[in-house]
Amino acid sequence: MALGIIAASCVQIVPQHLRDIVQLLLRLLSSPQPLVRSMACMSITQFLPGCSEMVPAVVPAILERCKDRNKQVQTFAVVSLQNILSLGTVAPFMDPICQTLLVGLKTYKTKSLRKLYQCIGVVIQVAPEHMVNNGSFVLAALYERFIAIQANDPTAMVLFESMALVVNNLAGFWVDALPRLVDKAVQVINETAYAVNVWKQSPEVVPLLPHFLEHIVTGLKHPTSPHVNWSAVWALGEICQRVEPMLLEPIVPQIGEAFLGIFQRRTSGQLALPQLLEATCFTLMLMKHTSTLGDKWPSYARHIPANTLQELQSQYGYPA
Repeated sequence: MALGIIAASCVQIVPQHLRDIVQLLLRLLSSPQPLVRSMACMSITQFLPGCSEMVPAVVPAILERCKDRNKQVQTFAVVSLQNILSLGTVAPFMDPICQTLLVGLKTYKTKSLRKLYQCIGVVIQVAPEHMVNNGSFVLAALYERFIAIQANDPTAMVLFESMALVVNNLAGFWVDALPRLVDKAVQVINETAYAVNVWKQSPEVVPLLPHFLEHIVTGLKHPTSPHVNWSAVWALGEICQRVEPMLLEPIVPQIGEAFLGIFQRRTSGQLALPQLLEATCFTLMLMKHTSTLGDKWPSYARHIPANTLQELQSQYGYPA
């Protein structure tokens, strides 16, 4: 964990030692202790932006941990695989990656399955042609799960998002199945909307939400964990759709600073999860329409380089 925390500084200050650090973490991936294996998964990809020649050694090791019997290790390994995919250097490994994804679809439980669905969405974005030509068995398994899932399943919305990415990037692959996909999507939306309305009918819950905001902002600003950042962004997005805008106003400046920090992570060379960037762009869009962040955001956006803004707009839904 300590190595993961200092990774960004190591990449910049001691690049000559990155290979040795990655080799150490590769050995730790085989530790008999699940916690050590988990932390090694979390840490190792933080060094790859400065040590890309180690990717061929890291990918097989991470795929092996994706099949770990420990659920926590599985989850960290899948997140690590997503980070590697975002580097765009995995084309030679797509066959074993697809085989590993299929194993996960057959064996993972709720928490690991959520991360797996997100990972499949990233694979679709970075290697759509390979998925059609050599990964169709993964797409077929994902489709079957989507058709069978119930709206109250805790993984339903993540699967919904993953299928949306599949259809958007591989529309031609789904021509025959499209009517059934649309029917299922409408069903999930309607059932989820009904559940949200039932929740909104419990007014005693709403006054409690503002008390969580301080802790959520802390999570947004956490400097070393994109996973904590993502959870905080997701929670903030849920809250800003359910409370009166005036309740958010006291922390709008802090939220703006936190969002800027997340976007600047792309500029500083640190690895930001694709899901974190997508979630931040989506929540920013919500808050620009429901709070004064819309008026204040230009003063933050001017600190983001133009090429980064263009990338955020084209890949992650950054609101223009």
